[in-house]
Amino acid sequence: SGGASGGTISLSWTTPAGGPIAGYTLQAGSSSGASNLYNAAVGLTNGLSAGVGPGTYYIRVLATAACGAGAVSNQLAVTVP
Repeated sequence: SGGASGGTISLSWTTPAGGPIAGYTLQAGSSSGASNLYNAAVGLTNGLSAGVGPGTYYIRVLATAACGAGAVSNQLAVTVP
């Protein structure tokens, strides 16, 4: 889940069922399905906040484990005025 307040996007997610999680990868794009704005590991945190410029951001999270990345989460579109 997530949303924007002013120029800050706040996100949170729950740990998926299954094996041990090694971390999460956050992807953000300027269009649906893209990861051109951010695509990096964010550790074992279950949420974060970041200051961003105006625009619409399409955000997804992937859980990673020793055997690789899991399925991509549902995409969340967040608009910052």
